[in-house]
Amino acid sequence: MINIKNILPIQRIKTWLLLLVAGIVLISAIGFTTAKQEFKTVKQVKIHIDQNYKHEFIDEHDVMNLMTSSGRDELVDKEVRLVNLKELERRIKKNTFAYSAHVHKDLKGDLHVNVSQCHPIARVVMPSGDFYVSDKGTILPMSEKFTARVPVVSGHMTGKLLRQDFAKDTVTAQFFKFFQIIEEDKFLQAIIAEIDLSASGDVVIYPQIGKQYFVFGDLEDLEDKILKMKIFYKNILPVKGWNFCEKVNLKFKDQIITE
Repeated sequence: MINIKNILPIQRIKTWLLLLVAGIVLISAIGFTTAKQEFKTVKQVKIHIDQNYKHEFIDEHDVMNLMTSSGRDELVDKEVRLVNLKELERRIKKNTFAYSAHVHKDLKGDLHVNVSQCHPIARVVMPSGDFYVSDKGTILPMSEKFTARVPVVSGHMTGKLLRQDFAKDTVTAQFFKFFQIIEEDKFLQAIIAEIDLSASGDVVIYPQIGKQYFVFGDLEDLEDKILKMKIFYKNILPVKGWNFCEKVNLKFKDQIITE
């Protein structure tokens, strides 16, 4: 007579032994694969740079130069285990126009590099030299590679825009908000050529076409002033003609004053 109670413990032991052996095999396989990967060498470096805004302030050559320290630390044929991915990302971001960088490796030994560029939304003109303001509120230098078509900002207040924290400052943050609104509005992008931040505190807009200029005053009630500017172009100019005035004052609530 077979005692089932004696069989069950034996089956459990066999099951645990099988699981143990399977676990050892799996760990060994993973260890072997990892070791094999670590001693592989880099075959290719594949670089992708976003072109969402149709500008190219940084190219593949720049990225490769940054990663290899201008050729002093070559990547191709280097052992994968010796490649510090975080260090490569840090090197890429030394370029002011590289907003973000991500580097990873695949099973073949290739390095994949993805770079996002900063996006200028205004160009500030100063006697000491021009600079860009990015959509993140950071200051960017001018570039020999590309000139961004963005509104030009000049005048007495421009020096305050040179501070890295200007986008958060209670006084100058309103200028950054204005630049953002222009960037997000195709009509304003097409119309506005220059923004003058005058000593009197008035913000004056000079358009791409026509002889008119627009006095905003300060940037309080900004959306209302932008709406009045659009009304002028869409409803008043077609009736009055392009030459009937030069100055358009939008400073006062619910009023469009022409001179």
